[in-house]
Amino acid sequence: MQDCKAEAIFRLCFFYARIPFLELAIPFRNGCSKPLHCGGLAPVLTFALLVGVHALPETFHYSVGFTIESLLMGLLMIQLVMLSNRGCWKWLDWKPIRFLGVLSYSMYLYHAWGLAAGRRIGTGSLPLEVFAGVGFTILLACGSYYCVEVPFQKLRDQWEPWIAADRRHQPAAVASTT
Repeated sequence: MQDCKAEAIFRLCFFYARIPFLELAIPFRNGCSKPLHCGGLAPVLTFALLVGVHALPETFHYSVGFTIESLLMGLLMIQLVMLSNRGCWKWLDWKPIRFLGVLSYSMYLYHAWGLAAGRRIGTGSLPLEVFAGVGFTILLACGSYYCVEVPFQKLRDQWEPWIAADRRHQPAAVASTT
């Protein structure tokens, strides 16, 4: 179910970008949608709605809740991308956050092992165990990235030189994620 959900979210991102009547909810270059003038608070509202969906009964969640959650996640991603260089959302462009974006797939792969290792430290404090689990997950993801992904990217560049040439013509942020 989770794989289908992620696919639905990405499809909805492209769907949102093409619907002109949704301009009330999608931020523009001036910081937010024209009629709302919310100054970049649209993602906060979208996130609050997303959290609110989880507070509804299970019957709602398993009927139309997944659809609404996918719509809200798609909208949230678009809003954060469009606002990432403005005001209080500039932290999304910090190098450590962008590096976590590069590691995100590896973190997805190893999060169960990292969180299990965090639980095994046995402090009895859930926040400390979660913090340690996230740390272990990031360490595992870094190991996977530098020991598996980077060598295979170099190998790919040797065998398919046109991919390396295409990457040289991309902006630095995009080239570092491929």
